[in-house]
Amino acid sequence: MSDLRSLGSADAQPESGGAPIDPPLHPLRKHLAAILTSRRFERADQLRRLLSYLIEAECEANHQAQTEQAIGVNVFRRRDFDPKTDTIVRTQVSRLRRKLDQYYVEDAPDSEQVITLDKQGYRIRLQRRPVTEPSVQTSAAEGVLGSPASSAARHDAIPAWRTFLAGVLATTLLFVLAGGGLALFGWPARLGLGSSSGALASNSSASQPAATIAKHPLWAPLFAGNAGPKLAISTPLFFRSGSAEIRDYRLNRVEDLPVASKLIERPGLAPSWDRWVSAGEMEAVAALASVFAPERRDFDLVTGRQIVAPDVEHMRLVAVGHPRGMPALLALLAEERFAADEPRVGTTWSGIVDRKPAPGQPDFFAPDRSSALPSMDDLMPDYALVSARHIGKDGYLLSFFGSRTQSSGFMGKALADSLWLRENIPAESLASGFKSAQFLFRVNYKSGRPVNSNRVAEHIVR
Repeated sequence: MSDLRSLGSADAQPESGGAPIDPPLHPLRKHLAAILTSRRFERADQLRRLLSYLIEAECEANHQAQTEQAIGVNVFRRRDFDPKTDTIVRTQVSRLRRKLDQYYVEDAPDSEQVITLDKQGYRIRLQRRPVTEPSVQTSAAEGVLGSPASSAARHDAIPAWRTFLAGVLATTLLFVLAGGGLALFGWPARLGLGSSSGALASNSSASQPAATIAKHPLWAPLFAGNAGPKLAISTPLFFRSGSAEIRDYRLNRVEDLPVASKLIERPGLAPSWDRWVSAGEMEAVAALASVFAPERRDFDLVTGRQIVAPDVEHMRLVAVGHPRGMPALLALLAEERFAADEPRVGTTWSGIVDRKPAPGQPDFFAPDRSSALPSMDDLMPDYALVSARHIGKDGYLLSFFGSRTQSSGFMGKALADSLWLRENIPAESLASGFKSAQFLFRVNYKSGRPVNSNRVAEHIVR
């Protein structure tokens, strides 16, 4: 799971690193969204995590979190970090400064403001960009994005979502409506490695109208009626202990709390339920927004832990991410053939179960954990489940998740790609109607990132 950090406001219930849910949109957070989705930062996981952490510390005026000691413990997971002998914080902060300089010169030459790091210390600043002579990159970017005035005018038409993730989407929609589209951030290309039919389309071929996706049987029920759908995001459980934020993947639910002190030997543990989302799932949300934007449909962003299963009978819901951070999803999939394997208290969620396997077929799908080398796990495939279900008279659920949050992110972007949908979940297979439909995919990884997918099984109830 990507453990990119961006703290938000706390208070509700459990899973891992990424972006805040509740705080009002801060200018630094808006800049963070654009930086994290740039190609320059896409593979720099440590720098992404470091930048997110420093920005959230600054937004919350948490100066205790801006010390070298706190950064070493919280960002780089050095439990016994000693700044006198360990230089990782100073080294990575220097790399981050250089990376930000390169980003604003080559990737964001039109930005009127820039994020900077104090020369002496670890505080983040948002400053007006010094006036410099125009560069080749600046004129090229203007040709793609249009003038600041026209972009601002289009931004007025975008719904004013109130959470940080809403800010991410607003930033995304701004570029979509300005004519740049998601390709400006390189998302399709980033996932389009390899030549499998399950790979996402390249920039040149993925530009089909989003209206095509909106009419797909998986998507169409979300656009029925006047009210917009809800989009719920799985949120991981962290624990606070002093200035440290701790994530243990064996702890996810209320039922796990009694064993937390045994698994995390730290004083004063306090659960933080809705403070985080994963970076991969955050990107999936932004990709899904590209489908809603052309239809001019607003939608509510909520944390997965706010969803109560019986209420879904009266709503249209997109559930992004694993049930470990969205307990209601377990109940919603309780009658389906495929579901997440619910673990014992204090143990890791491990895969996807098939409750009605065909003769001779496996009944459990999970990443291979047999390697003695942790780094080898990146080479192993994951499995992801896409489920669509009509519930009651008016309810509809579209959910997707993998054992890894990177896989959830991949599937979210795949579902927003018309070519991927055509090849992997053809509209014709659902055209005659369905009560529920499930599609199980193997997600293949390369260099630690999902690159393509293969459909393993499907189950459709008419």
